[in-house]
Amino acid sequence: MERTATIISRSPDGKRCLAVDDALAEEILEFIKADPRIRKKFKYITQLILLGHRTPELYDKEDIEKGCEGVMAMNLLKGAENARIYCREVYVKGMYFVVIACEVIEHKSSQKNSHREKEVIRRVATYEYTKIHEP
Repeated sequence: MERTATIISRSPDGKRCLAVDDALAEEILEFIKADPRIRKKFKYITQLILLGHRTPELYDKEDIEKGCEGVMAMNLLKGAENARIYCREVYVKGMYFVVIACEVIEHKSSQKNSHREKEVIRRVATYEYTKIHEP
């Protein structure tokens, strides 16, 4: 499924970017802005990604089956809420690496992926980004 995204943050060297899916940008950004805890955690995870650090407790792959290898999840809140933003990682013309925030699950109900989360992961895995815009 062809989609577009807009870059919202870039690393100091310009080689890593964070973008948001244009079709779901309003929903994703409203979700982030709605809760100060989520806003703070999102900013922290974004900084780690842009600096190239890997922290599996906060940002890890959701490799549930063949074909879903490029799907990652930002773990924004632990405990009862267990909020997630599912992302795609893509390379743009060998120039830079982009993490695209694609879909939100506000409450993940169990430690394992439920049918609902698997459907979101499979859907995100089908997203092909044909254009990534600068802000």
